[in-house]
Amino acid sequence: MDPVLDLLKIEMENRIEIIRVDVNRNASLIPVYQVKSVPTFILLKNKQVCWRQSGLVTKRTFEEIINQFNL
Repeated sequence: MDPVLDLLKIEMENRIEIIRVDVNRNASLIPVYQVKSVPTFILLKNKQVCWRQSGLVTKRTFEEIINQFNL
């Protein structure tokens, strides 16, 4: 997923911020964001979770979701 996220970060740098969290180093966030498997992608808007998905996600899907939430 790193290449997809890297491309999104470059293409949408003014619209979104991508943060990668290592669950092994940040285990306290697992219950906060209800992470049940890795990878889990969470989209926050105004500090609220508006979308989440576990597993692989295509670049196109990310773009559609980001556009859906007007980010």
